[in-house]
Amino acid sequence: MQRLRRVTPHRIASGGTHTAETDLQHAAEALPDNTVIPWWQRWIARHANLLTGTTGQDNARSDGVSAIAPTLLAWLTVADRLPESVDLAELSPLLPTPYLSTRWGLTPPPDTLVRVLTGHTGLVYALAWSPEGTHLACAGNDGQVLVHDLEGGRTTRLRLMPPSCLAWSAAGIAVGGSSGVVVLDLNDHAGIALWSDGHP
Repeated sequence: MQRLRRVTPHRIASGGTHTAETDLQHAAEALPDNTVIPWWQRWIARHANLLTGTTGQDNARSDGVSAIAPTLLAWLTVADRLPESVDLAELSPLLPTPYLSTRWGLTPPPDTLVRVLTGHTGLVYALAWSPEGTHLACAGNDGQVLVHDLEGGRTTRLRLMPPSCLAWSAAGIAVGGSSGVVVLDLNDHAGIALWSDGHP
């Protein structure tokens, strides 16, 4: 397995945490007895919301790695049960000069946390899993429905109405709100049927 400073910061900076997680999944399949790979998989999933905002224009300016390295170092420093093979000194060449470092007060996420999904700017009113368990839809008071593709690492953002409830079926997802119900076909988001008060 490649060294920490070549794998994690560069892959997260170039393609986000999902890219690093995909690499780790391939590594886990190739090296099923390696105990460090599953640790990295759990760690990145639990910290994914903290390791965002370094792709796109930031990466085009070639500062994506130096932007993510201090954050990685801070959270790895307080990590519970850090494997001995994870050498934090490997991050030193990637740190910008100067950089902010944490001195105290940083608490690692609990072991029970699986992942934090971001995107809403207000309260979340409803959540619903797709029948196959690969998508999670979230409706918020910001007038958005976010459909998180947990396998592909993508989020579809839909501005429909102030949504208050969600339900999945084999046909797609139904979003209910004060102005009616919107039925979405996940295979083709352009094909949206709007039903209001039970009438098309």
